[in-house]
Amino acid sequence: MSKIYIAGPAVFNADMGAAYYEHVRRLLRVHGATPLIPVDNEATGAAEIRAKNMEMIRQCDAVIADLSPFRSHEPDCGTAFEVGYAAALGKTVLVFTSDRRSMREKYGGACDAAGMTVEDF
Repeated sequence: MSKIYIAGPAVFNADMGAAYYEHVRRLLRVHGATPLIPVDNEATGAAEIRAKNMEMIRQCDAVIADLSPFRSHEPDCGTAFEVGYAAALGKTVLVFTSDRRSMREKYGGACDAAGMTVEDF
């Protein structure tokens, strides 16, 4: 049975997050996979949460990550870290986003407000 780690900012939304994670759990189990979801960790404090999430990523076969904009045009930085960590471990990583615009569309051109070049890939 494959173990699938679910990464994304839904963890910060108590109301929507609970329903979302329950839906994900059901879908994965129907397809014979074991969900590994950060909210299932009994952890307090940033260091313990980070350590337990990293352990789940080490144990998983694949990661599914929500890279939708979070508090700005960019994805949640913790989710971005988890995606990179999983990729470095050679895990299969599948991502999705609610915003299909290119970075240049999001920032309104080839440079952002600070004059920094906006990568468009």
